[in-house]
Amino acid sequence: TALAASITHAVGFITNPAADTGTIIAIIAFTIPGVVIGGQLGPVVVGRVPEQRLVRSIGWLFFAVSALTLYEAFAA
Repeated sequence: TALAASITHAVGFITNPAADTGTIIAIIAFTIPGVVIGGQLGPVVVGRVPEQRLVRSIGWLFFAVSALTLYEAFAA
């Protein structure tokens, strides 16, 4: 999914001459390694961390990300 999204963004930015090339490079440069590393570390973490702690940690992570997103949306 991340690879398909990266390719779609790349094609969209390449075909649009007014596109910000720094943005597309950042998307590709951080998405692909993030997916590869996450795909390798995710199963290890799930196997070692107790399920209840993992569920609570992911819940707090989603809360923090959503709070930051809302702050950025309304602060602008």
